[in-house]
Amino acid sequence: MKSFIIGIVAIFILGGISFFFFTRPSAVEQENQQKTYEQPAYSGQLPTEDEIPATEETTAPPEIIVADQTYTDGGIVIQSVNTQEDIWLVAYDDDMGKPGRIIGQVKLSAGSWSDVALLIYKPFLTNKIYIVAHKDVGESGTFEFPGADVALSIDGVVVVKTMRVTL
Repeated sequence: MKSFIIGIVAIFILGGISFFFFTRPSAVEQENQQKTYEQPAYSGQLPTEDEIPATEETTAPPEIIVADQTYTDGGIVIQSVNTQEDIWLVAYDDDMGKPGRIIGQVKLSAGSWSDVALLIYKPFLTNKIYIVAHKDVGESGTFEFPGADVALSIDGVVVVKTMRVTL
């Protein structure tokens, strides 16, 4: 009987040790879990219109003319743009009355432009979209936002145009 009790105790001890060693994540897994937990989740939402980071004021904002239109051929058309510097025109979807996710962008060099095609990611297209001017200050030709290519502002107000788009 004594050996039977010792056997049961040994099974419990070995089972506990096995459970402890074989069900615990390794140090690498723990580190990866911790990193994943600490990283903020990106929801695709951007700040409101007047909170979009604009680290550079401009005294010569681009002139952007947009009109309400129908979504065709994968995008929209910006009627005209006149800019004195290289910019990105960035389309944002509507998030309850403010700019939401980025749904398209096009780079323009300094000059006057008309009928600028801007491809839009259709699954996120909303009836109202925002066109925001970002300065191309990082790697030329690569849209880096959030990052170097910040939105332009005048007296702290972001340069933005609003338009309606129908499908």
